[in-house]
Amino acid sequence: MRAGPPPDVPPDRLWRSLLPLRPEHRLSWRFPSDPDLPLTVRAVPALVFALAQDDAAEPGIPAKVAIARECRAIVAATLWIPQQGRLAFDSAEQVGEVYQNAFDTLAGEVLDGLDRICPTFWGGRTDVKAWQKALLLGASHPANGAFVVFMAECKNMVAGATKMLWDERKDRYWNLPASELLDGHHLAWAAAMKAKEKSAPPPPKPPERPHPPQRKR
Repeated sequence: MRAGPPPDVPPDRLWRSLLPLRPEHRLSWRFPSDPDLPLTVRAVPALVFALAQDDAAEPGIPAKVAIARECRAIVAATLWIPQQGRLAFDSAEQVGEVYQNAFDTLAGEVLDGLDRICPTFWGGRTDVKAWQKALLLGASHPANGAFVVFMAECKNMVAGATKMLWDERKDRYWNLPASELLDGHHLAWAAAMKAKEKSAPPPPKPPERPHPPQRKR
């Protein structure tokens, strides 16, 4: 089932939640050895999901084993310790050392958290149309007007074949290489541009040319 936007988050907050470089979501899960250590799940580029599936794909292994491998890779790449500024696991193999019952709970929380902060175009994980609709509402909210303006200023004017064009510079807004931008960034940006276009006043009509006086015959 594809994940839509979380229904408990208002659209204006939902749109803002995708703006950080790496959005995070707090988890209730804790390491039994350190129950007071807070953990979060961090949004990642779509390539992480693709590589996790690629690494899990091995001819002849049962689908259940492949899914478990994929989940371990995703957990290893996204489970974060905010207090220490690092990932909680060094590798997917280390994730595999977690007891099965504990891992099932952890993986469930991680995947649910990613569904809330990491919409993606890849693999059919996300209900993209539902996210686009909610994010357009969020970007159009008056509380987000300044952020939308800041985004709209991150453009360059370039010469096209017949007219001047705007070159969108998402990399400038987030100060990240294009390869490190999240799908959530692309979705938030697209919503902002649509909201800006909707709010823009209509272009002024060109003045009517006066008709030349008719000659009397």
